[in-house]
Amino acid sequence: MTLVARIPSHPLRAAWGEWIGGQPWDLFVTLTSEKQTHPEAMLKRFRYCMNKASDHVYGPRWDRRGTGLQWVTGLERTKQGWPHSHAVVRFPGVSIAGADGAAIFNLGYWQKWMTNTGGFAWLQIPRSGQAVVNYVTKYVVKDGELELSHGLDFARTPGQQFDLAPGGQPAGTDGDARPAADTATSASCCTSPSSSCVTG
Repeated sequence: MTLVARIPSHPLRAAWGEWIGGQPWDLFVTLTSEKQTHPEAMLKRFRYCMNKASDHVYGPRWDRRGTGLQWVTGLERTKQGWPHSHAVVRFPGVSIAGADGAAIFNLGYWQKWMTNTGGFAWLQIPRSGQAVVNYVTKYVVKDGELELSHGLDFARTPGQQFDLAPGGQPAGTDGDARPAADTATSASCCTSPSSSCVTG
């Protein structure tokens, strides 16, 4: 199950943006739609892409082992009303930077693959921590509707992690380390056999 957070006010969105942007992330992912679509359909497409990428990086049945991509995604509605999905993604235990990382997760291949699922996709490795803060603040938390992956770990201080527990509070804390929000759970998409990565 994933965690959904709806953030009604701009001050809270800014706090969420600062909090999420301060975490370590490996990839930006933006999905657009080639036609008018429902926001839930966009979220299902995003989850499908993340599950397929997890299949590729961590192998089949990664969800049973507790490993897989971790992410936070937010919906942005354009002036025409079409939703875009903006996400920050983490690859636990894996580095996708440099030539060795490209052999594990080829950005060109996966950008094309995700585009073929229903609309243009943009993937980029963050250049800096400030780039993460800027992306999260400008896009991910913009409209105040976030979805967080199951089992997502957040660092309170460098080297220290805590789990986001059901109900919106970090497990084992009093909740002061994160902004408050109304939360609800939503069903995650099923996985499919992984695709082989190709170079170029």
